[in-house]
Amino acid sequence: MTAPPEIKKRTRAASPSPASPPSHLSPKDLLYPLQRKFVDDPSRYKIAVTTRQWGKSTATAGEAVHNCLTDPGTTWVCMSAGERQSLEWQAKAKEWFEAYRLVVKDVAEDRGGLAEGLLKQTEILFTNGSRIIAIPANPSTARGYSANIILDEFAYHEDPDAIWSAMFPSTTNELAGTFL
Repeated sequence: MTAPPEIKKRTRAASPSPASPPSHLSPKDLLYPLQRKFVDDPSRYKIAVTTRQWGKSTATAGEAVHNCLTDPGTTWVCMSAGERQSLEWQAKAKEWFEAYRLVVKDVAEDRGGLAEGLLKQTEILFTNGSRIIAIPANPSTARGYSANIILDEFAYHEDPDAIWSAMFPSTTNELAGTFL
């Protein structure tokens, strides 16, 4: 006795032949097309005006991690509106580390010597000399970096004009890199 045709179809579909995996996979393949286009854009200055929850922090953290992996000695600084946002952005960078299966050399937080002190910065060090620094945005913490700069959620920064003025010298340095 033969099985009805609909059962035969299900049986064939349930046991597909094994497919070979793609030859090259990247965690960036998980991004949506517009996020990927933003991340892969080689422009020195990039501005994203998007909807809420578009994934700007996820995309910029991914770009920073990828660049640190592919360009030894690179530094990225992300300035967020406050301590909570800086830690949140850095957590996204750590997720990208896991996606790339990178061994992190060290992760450090500086709270000015006080256990409950305000966050001064959090830093991830790569074994190749690259690093990612996340800091709460204010004009005094913005000065002194020659690095790729991310102004995360810049519309919510206190005194954005003063922060921009403090960061602008970094953007004029040809060695500084990308400004997001």
